[in-house]
Amino acid sequence: MFHFASTAGVAICTMAAQGQVVLYDTLWITDDEVMDAGTGNAIGGFNGPTGENIDSQLADDFVVDEPVRLTKVVVDIMSFNGTLPAEGIWVQLYQHDEIIVGPDEACFADVIVEDYVATKIDTPLNFDAWRFELDVSHADIQLSPQRWWINAQPLDEFTTGDWFWIIGSVSIPTVELSSHVRDSFEDHGNNYAGLWGSTDWIPHDFRGNNTVSMRIEGEIITGCAADIDGDGDADADDFFGYLDLFAGGDGQADIDGDGDLDAEDFFGYLDRFAQGC
Repeated sequence: MFHFASTAGVAICTMAAQGQVVLYDTLWITDDEVMDAGTGNAIGGFNGPTGENIDSQLADDFVVDEPVRLTKVVVDIMSFNGTLPAEGIWVQLYQHDEIIVGPDEACFADVIVEDYVATKIDTPLNFDAWRFELDVSHADIQLSPQRWWINAQPLDEFTTGDWFWIIGSVSIPTVELSSHVRDSFEDHGNNYAGLWGSTDWIPHDFRGNNTVSMRIEGEIITGCAADIDGDGDADADDFFGYLDLFAGGDGQADIDGDGDLDAEDFFGYLDRFAQGC
């Protein structure tokens, strides 16, 4: 699992961006005022409905047709006390099998975005709400063609302790597959099928699928992330080329973009090398 404490840093690659693409867009749920639900989705909440910290997650799926690098996530969220997530928003990416049959803690990649743009929006749901724009372009999250799942989880465990809901709709037809939830707020009826206190992902069908208001953007990439010398393949020359960059303290070897060269960068490159070209 890759974890990035911020979106700052330089990632090594030989890929050329060929254009921005929208991978998923249901912001019309809010824009067209068809939102009628919010699902608890946060780490925090000691000043929320239950008076205690809760780890609640919601993941929705989207399909990638060609290799892309994730650049931006836009999501509509409302809060119990009218505050913003004090500790950022944690964007997590899962492969399809990690949600459906994978281990509890499986996660392909994640990034905590502390420097976000939040614009106040109107909703009929009786809570203050914002549209959050999350720049994840420097986290170097590269997605292969397949079905993916994403969770944008507000963090407020140690500061104001607010509680947050991701905005969606339970009355519209399902977009792609049903969203999945785990450890959600008990008083919303989400203890269905043992969800309360569960670490397993459970389809949200029991409330009438909650499709969330979200847009996911990326840039099309070509080439190969492990191809250091740019010859189109991943071989010994690339491996030793990366070792030279790493040993020399070259910023291009900072795979996770955290500003340091450490074991996470080394093993991050090994993962890319193992995937080949």
